[in-house]
Amino acid sequence: MAPLRARFGMSSWALYRLLRRHRVPLRGRDVRNSASGRAAAAYERLRADGMTHEEVAEKFGIKCGTLDQALRRRSG
Repeated sequence: MAPLRARFGMSSWALYRLLRRHRVPLRGRDVRNSASGRAAAAYERLRADGMTHEEVAEKFGIKCGTLDQALRRRSG
């Protein structure tokens, strides 16, 4: 099955703008059970145990930038 943007001949930007306007929930927003969500939930405990930011990201198999984004989502 072709992606929606291809089926309707629109750019990704236009598709996401339309979905946001109509408040359609996106799949990727619920990160509680994802590796980044689990890392963000355990971050403070692991840092208190002496792990570095990079070690926490590596433990969960994600990049440091992904961990940064998950922490921002969790705090804000």
